[in-house]
Amino acid sequence: MVNVMSAFDAISQEIGLDRTQLNTCLHDPKVEQIIEQNKADGNQQGVKSTPSYFINGKMVVGYQSLADELNRLIISN
Repeated sequence: MVNVMSAFDAISQEIGLDRTQLNTCLHDPKVEQIIEQNKADGNQQGVKSTPSYFINGKMVVGYQSLADELNRLIISN
């Protein structure tokens, strides 16, 4: 199992993020509460995986499906 915190630390260092600020965010109970609420909202809407998008109330799962749906909407307008 990957240690997520180690992975976040390595990625943040690689891309030059403020590691102290990231660490503060990752341990903030308010952030955890927002994430848990988002997960609950997603579960209520039937989201089973990411990325999942809602376009005009229709759930679209995955990048390719998103691109297809957006192209369909552009062509139909």
